[in-house]
Amino acid sequence: MAAGELVGIIAAAGTGERLGMGTPKALVACAGRQLVEWSVAPLAEACDRVIVALPAAAGEVCGALSAVEIVEGGRSRSESVAAAVRAAPDAEAYLVHD
Repeated sequence: MAAGELVGIIAAAGTGERLGMGTPKALVACAGRQLVEWSVAPLAEACDRVIVALPAAAGEVCGALSAVEIVEGGRSRSESVAAAVRAAPDAEAYLVHD
C-alpha cells in the first residue's frame, strides 16, 4: 500500500428487499450495467483502490468488478464501511460512496 493512498468504498451490502426484485439492489441491471458498476467507474478513476462491500449471498458479480476488492458487508451501512476500512487499514484517506 502506497503512502497517501486514497481508497474508495462502496457500501452495497443491502438486500434490496424494498425494491422487491429478489436480488441485492447493487446487482440489479440498469441501462445495461449493474447498479454497482455505475458507482465503481467514477471511483476507480479518482481513487488508488476501490473496495466494494457486498452481501454474503450476492453470488457471482459482474466482470467489471474484477478490478476492485470485494469484502463481505455487514448488517448495517456502518458495519459495511467498517469492513472495507479493515481491508485497507493503512490508507491515508477514504472516500465513501453514498
